[in-house]
Amino acid sequence: MYLNVEGIIGKTGNFYSECSKYEPDIFCLTETWHTKRPGANFFNRYTIYETYGRRDSTKGRFKWGIIIGIKPEIQGNIIFHNEFMYIIRLTNFLLVLSYIPPNIECEVIDTIFEIIKTSKKPNEDVVIIGDLNSRVGCFENNERLQRKSMDKIINKRGRKLIEKVIDFDLDILNGCTVSDNNGSSTFINDRGSSVIDLCIVSKNLVNKVNDFEVLESLESSHFPILLSVHNESTSDNDKQIPYKTIQRIVWNPSNYQLFSQTLNLKLQEISNTSFENILKVVYETAEECDMLKCKKLSLDNKHNEYGPSWYNAECKDLKRTSILKLRRYKVCRKNNHRDTELARLDFVKSKITYKNKVRECKTDFNFYIRKTKKL
Repeated sequence: MYLNVEGIIGKTGNFYSECSKYEPDIFCLTETWHTKRPGANFFNRYTIYETYGRRDSTKGRFKWGIIIGIKPEIQGNIIFHNEFMYIIRLTNFLLVLSYIPPNIECEVIDTIFEIIKTSKKPNEDVVIIGDLNSRVGCFENNERLQRKSMDKIINKRGRKLIEKVIDFDLDILNGCTVSDNNGSSTFINDRGSSVIDLCIVSKNLVNKVNDFEVLESLESSHFPILLSVHNESTSDNDKQIPYKTIQRIVWNPSNYQLFSQTLNLKLQEISNTSFENILKVVYETAEECDMLKCKKLSLDNKHNEYGPSWYNAECKDLKRTSILKLRRYKVCRKNNHRDTELARLDFVKSKITYKNKVRECKTDFNFYIRKTKKL
């Protein structure tokens, strides 16, 4: 799991609860801006590698900073790292975790791939994950994958990255997996949206990828991205969390009109009105309106999602509202709806309201605790 966290200091227990929910074997948080490791219990389950944030002068805020966690049972060795990336040799492939700031010249792409070239063994597969600040549009290096993207723009750094993807015979997974079949935006703020947090893999690894997903979160302007790869070296005795995958329709009231219009048009086009056909049309309509979700149901179900004690019902309601507005924006963007920009700004506004409420509740709770201790 990878996330440009935009500062980890001050993140609440709800953030770590979200991270724990997905049980990542390896996680990477960039732009942490931290000068000492956060004390959250979440980190205790991992072997931690980190690079502290820094600033260019004695004034101004810190920048950079990386925290990487690897579960003890995962065999991984750090073979290279600098301020842009960590390279980890795993059993089956070379993992590159990278963050490239937007103000760095695009020649850094050349440097990164040169380091990858000298680091990898012959025929060793590569996985590159990170905020590369490269917009690659709908480019695909594998017609079989039929890649899509909500971001149609290719910028200068994106063109440079595309050259390297072709040279190294790689595939971009954003927009061509079960959970990300539309190429969801990985970054949204009040100025726009884009797909800049990318997952790139060797062609040999494509068939070993279980899934790639852009997760829903309100903790940063970026969204976490999650890659699941089949591990051939895992034995039956290794601890695994079994799950089954089902399709379910998640109703979004904001998309009622679009869903209703689309469904009516589709129903008019079918001649056989059997239950099976109508059900098929309903599911197709839900998919077009971004209401059809692939849900992983844990058969173990040991996870419980409790936030901190101050995280009250109002916080939960505001979070739920913001997630619904995010989904509405995705539907509008997917269908080139005229209200796309309004939907994006509506989501950003709702997210700000949520984060302000979280900050307010946490502050009030801490004030109450201090006051109680004095008594």
